[in-house]
Amino acid sequence: MGDQATQTSSQPVEPHGEANGVQAAESNGKHQNGAMKRAPITSAESLAEAEKHKAEGNDFYRAAQYSMAVRCYTRAHELAPDSPTFLNNRAAAYMLMGEFERALADSHLAESIAPGNPKTAARIQQAQSHLSVLGQANHFLEAKNPGMAVNCIDRLERLLSAKATIPTVWRRLRAEAMLQQGQYEQAGKIAGEILRVDRTDVDALVLRGRVMYMAGDNTTAINHFQEALRLDPDKSLARTLFRQVRKLEELKTQGNSAFKNGRPTEADRLYSEALEIDSTNIGTNAKLYSNRAQCRLKLKRYDEAVADCDKALELDSAYTKPVVTRAKAKIALERYQEAVDDLQACCETNPNDQTLQRELKQAQLELKKSQRKNYYKILGIAKDAGDQEIKKAYRKQALLSHPDKNPDDPDAEAKFKDVGEAYQILSDPQQKARYDSGVDLEDGPGGMGGGGFGPGGMGGMDPQDIFRMFAQQQGGGGMGGGHPFGGMGGGHSHGHGNPYGF
Repeated sequence: MGDQATQTSSQPVEPHGEANGVQAAESNGKHQNGAMKRAPITSAESLAEAEKHKAEGNDFYRAAQYSMAVRCYTRAHELAPDSPTFLNNRAAAYMLMGEFERALADSHLAESIAPGNPKTAARIQQAQSHLSVLGQANHFLEAKNPGMAVNCIDRLERLLSAKATIPTVWRRLRAEAMLQQGQYEQAGKIAGEILRVDRTDVDALVLRGRVMYMAGDNTTAINHFQEALRLDPDKSLARTLFRQVRKLEELKTQGNSAFKNGRPTEADRLYSEALEIDSTNIGTNAKLYSNRAQCRLKLKRYDEAVADCDKALELDSAYTKPVVTRAKAKIALERYQEAVDDLQACCETNPNDQTLQRELKQAQLELKKSQRKNYYKILGIAKDAGDQEIKKAYRKQALLSHPDKNPDDPDAEAKFKDVGEAYQILSDPQQKARYDSGVDLEDGPGGMGGGGFGPGGMGGMDPQDIFRMFAQQQGGGGMGGGHPFGGMGGGHSHGHGNPYGF
């Protein structure tokens, strides 16, 4: 390859170091003020020695050992700085290594020593073209178009020799594109490989920290940004991200503490504040939406809980926790079949998750429970109503649904019966517990087993007996001429034949 050459360098020069690359090439061809100077005339002895290094470099070049070839050509150039041959040879090796900036610098220096060489001119044009593609890759990444950036990097890598090592800067660019595409595992793998070779690569540290951050591993991300700042205190991106992630983690931790200590309203506020920090974060925001949904479930803001779970799953479709929370919220909203369907689909993709299996079984039970009489709805009370609320609700509904109050309603008797049935079950702690747990469903279609209701309803008790018993318990016996609550017929029987004797 090329011309001949020169005196052995006292120290070996690393093929990728600044001394043997662009900086060395330029320092041999320029004054300190940047003006081009004439290279010193090489002695015949130095030129002969340089030619030996060139021949050795050519052997390495043919063996595709380009970094070793660069080392030899560098020694040759140092011995014969007025010869463009060694610069051209080194530029050719740099091109196959993807070191286009160094190839361009060597070619320009060779052109200044021996103007008009067509091969040198062609290499300058080629290096500029490849650098343009590299610039396009950076531009596409800045424009958040990672697909086109990857296309540019692929084009560049096809220019390399099969045995060449892909330049670190290209690998960082590919990892950045993968990060933008949400391929966190692959991006992290590339950054990790770079760091295994050079643990002081600040850009790789920041890159891997960003991967960890986007994946929701804030502690590891903070450690990477701290290390990057230790190595380069002026790395502004590392400093910005360090502060941002630390604030986000603090709010999340405070929210977790508030929730665990029974302060869901405070936790909701803290999670909401954390969600305002970075809308582009996927891993952490998915957790924050999921956590806030649990707060809203606790606060009985069920529709908002469902909405937060939906957002968490949009960010991370494989996240199972919000599926469970959403199912609970839907059950509270009486959307039982949806809850079962959601959990069933999640169980199919996570067949070994025992928590999901338990939640599915519970949702299926709630669906089955919803298909029987809802005693809470009949009395118009919540499921967590206490004894006094149950009694108050029964009194109100019994008065409203009593057949004497609704002589023209053919369904009045059935409604009154349901009210009595609801009160009998919910006022008895043992039967209420069986009803709430769904144990009564195991007793067959009659429900409530031996101590509950058969097809005749209320275990054979007349609803009017329940009505009277309740009135007596409340001290209302004898009011209104014998009517338990008074004012409902004065104790006489209606002409149409009231079956309750009022």
